[in-house]
Amino acid sequence: ENILGAIIFLEKAITIDSTNTLAYYKLSNAYRAAPRYAGMLKKTGDDKSLSYFLKAFSLNSNSVDGLRGIANLKIK
Repeated sequence: ENILGAIIFLEKAITIDSTNTLAYYKLSNAYRAAPRYAGMLKKTGDDKSLSYFLKAFSLNSNSVDGLRGIANLKIK
């Protein structure tokens, strides 16, 4: 599947379950990749990626995905 299809799917997932930490992390990753692979504006992708990352991290700050994101300097 493509990046935009994944974004649509994951946004449906968080609509169904707003506590789905993994879906928020995956959305963050998808939006981070969208400017490169789907032609999205970089600022839009970066802003949404950071927003979804922070939401996921607020739900579960002990998640491996969250700790890895911080280690990779995902947040500026």
